[in-house]
Amino acid sequence: MTKKSWIILFVIFCLGLVLRTYQLAKIPGILNRDETALAYNAWSLQQTGLDEWGQKWPLFFQSFGDYKLPGYIWSLVFLFSFLPVNDLVVKIPSLVAGQLLILVVFAWAKKLKISTFSSLLVALMVAINPIFWFYSRIAFEANLSLFLFTSGLYFLFFGQDKKQYLYQLLALVLILLAVLTYNTPLLLLPFITLLLVILKGVKKSLIVSFSLLILFLLIMKEMLPLTSQKQAITIFSDETVWRQSIDYRQQFTGIWQKILGNNYFYYLTLMGKNLINSFSFKYLVTSGGSHPWHSLPHWGHLFPVTYLLGFLGILKQLTLTFDQLTNKKDWRKVTEKLLLLFLLLVSLIPAVITVDAPHATRSLLFFVIWVLLAGVGFDYLLKVIQKRLPKLQSLFKILMVGLLFYSLFFYAQGYFWAYAHQYPDSLNTALIEKLQQAESKYPDQTIAIVDSGGYDYILLAWYLKIPPSQFLSDNVKQLPNSYGFRYGERVGRFHFIAEPKDLGPDEKVMINGYGDNWQIIER
Repeated sequence: MTKKSWIILFVIFCLGLVLRTYQLAKIPGILNRDETALAYNAWSLQQTGLDEWGQKWPLFFQSFGDYKLPGYIWSLVFLFSFLPVNDLVVKIPSLVAGQLLILVVFAWAKKLKISTFSSLLVALMVAINPIFWFYSRIAFEANLSLFLFTSGLYFLFFGQDKKQYLYQLLALVLILLAVLTYNTPLLLLPFITLLLVILKGVKKSLIVSFSLLILFLLIMKEMLPLTSQKQAITIFSDETVWRQSIDYRQQFTGIWQKILGNNYFYYLTLMGKNLINSFSFKYLVTSGGSHPWHSLPHWGHLFPVTYLLGFLGILKQLTLTFDQLTNKKDWRKVTEKLLLLFLLLVSLIPAVITVDAPHATRSLLFFVIWVLLAGVGFDYLLKVIQKRLPKLQSLFKILMVGLLFYSLFFYAQGYFWAYAHQYPDSLNTALIEKLQQAESKYPDQTIAIVDSGGYDYILLAWYLKIPPSQFLSDNVKQLPNSYGFRYGERVGRFHFIAEPKDLGPDEKVMINGYGDNWQIIER
């Protein structure tokens, strides 16, 4: 790379940093329930060595009953040892991971043998496309895991032969950390191992492949008692999907019921539908799915130009693969051409088998592979223009970059203005203010909080900074629901109720509301 290219990469890195850090302490203005659970459990560990359930340094954190992995929490324990215990610090691991991802994906792009400009464009797309900096501003375990996993895969697939074992060791460490941070990399390990054996051969990949399989089996063994809760979110265990499968089967009669009406065919059809939706323009560009924490309202995860270039890259990879096959090239060379396409499809598996698919958080690797394919697509167009219309290549480069910044301008405006003034109702931004007011105004009274969701106990513990030792001594949890989730019933003098009618006879103060509309009600 030339000095000019390094300067451009530095400018892209700085741009990404600005987007990820500008008003980070204020936008979003409150942690969501999962972020708060990570934060409070980390603070409790740092102060007492116990999580919110009183377990000493557990490998899996029960939390609400969803059993969070330890990676993000461990990173916060470290940060809380020398930094303030506040919202901004909670976001730091995700922020750093999202920022460094720019460099990791740039390194991936260079290995694809595309031009330096195309590789820089890939880095720019990681810096400014919505999915990457939106997630970097929230304490997403998946975002930290994505950086670790993507880095591990880089060393696994592209490690130099002269330092092969060193790179393999580094890859194993990074992948282990990724697996201990979020569930998706663990589900992908068998597929990654298979791909590694195909690409490198059995002899060269024997040790690292065996290590990956052992890692997969050991973690799965530890997680086996917890799988009932995880299975509850899959299409195979959801009661609604099961009822729909019965209705689907009853559409057929005779032999067709056995062929087309069986459960295997039904679930394959459902997964296929989820897979197709994951590639849709609506999901990727205009809506971003149904979860309000994953994207801005009326915005998707990718800019239109990135979406279109990604499809072009897919077509280019398929063309190269077909060329390899028709010319009877080495099958391993064919597999190398299919590397990105294989990872693109495999990365969607954890999402397409769940009831709320498509799901961005469970398929973040998909977006990394997409921008790499967008780089391939752009590089192909650039070479065509260089060959047929060489005088227009500079104009073409300016056009592509201009389109990206055009989209960025409107997205940043929506994020730093509209989103900053209207968060999703599920964040309950006004609740914290009312909790603090009630705590100060009614220091000796029991305060009831209407919490139909069941998660507000952890928000209260974090934002009122209830000392972990006190929380451990006087909190009460509810019995588990059908999904295995357990919510807070009481923290000290704060009592959480499902409806106003559940207010106790001696309780005179109640906090009720939703989103931006919370009120303190005296009886």
